[in-house]
Amino acid sequence: MKRLKLGLLLITAAFCVCSAANAQLQPSTVPSAVQSHYKPMPRIAVKDVEKCRRIWKGISPDERDQNSRFQAFNAKTPLINVLIQGVNEGKIKAYADGVPLYTTPLTSEEFAAVTKKISGNKNIKYVVKEDSLILKTGEVTSFMLGLSVVVSTTAADGTVKDETLFCLFYPDCRNYLAETPVIGNDTWYDIFEQHAYTAKVEKVSTDSWLNKG
Repeated sequence: MKRLKLGLLLITAAFCVCSAANAQLQPSTVPSAVQSHYKPMPRIAVKDVEKCRRIWKGISPDERDQNSRFQAFNAKTPLINVLIQGVNEGKIKAYADGVPLYTTPLTSEEFAAVTKKISGNKNIKYVVKEDSLILKTGEVTSFMLGLSVVVSTTAADGTVKDETLFCLFYPDCRNYLAETPVIGNDTWYDIFEQHAYTAKVEKVSTDSWLNKG
């Protein structure tokens, strides 16, 4: 039980930290063209959380319908291009995959090597990391914490292996994604905030809800 309590506190504390960091972003820093879309992340205290679990979901651009916007030829600004450009221009940070996440930024040389693996690789998918919370008020909500770019490669023996190329701390990317149009008036920020995609659950932090009690 102590281990579960510690896990929950780490999860919710990390969420509160990212929320507080994002709250420092003033509306004036968000382009006026997208201010009507953009909303700062709410701040939630650990004491207000009853239960929590972390979920990883995979978004495959090959899925039809909603995920068609993740295909390069169906978007004004393909997501992979947006992310690479944002990192190269210093607007967002790319982190190495590892534990703990979001602590080891990739150098420009390391990121250049990563992008070479993306070039020409059609087997790209995105992994979203979310915290799903039940508050003491009974409200159920979820918040996106991370976005990772993953490529699949097939070995000579036919074995398929997923490799995480880089990870992004989503709260630090929200305003940048709000600047990038997809189709019509929608931006990539809108797509993620509205969960306008089909995703497959790949991993859950626990088989059941973590209880604070």
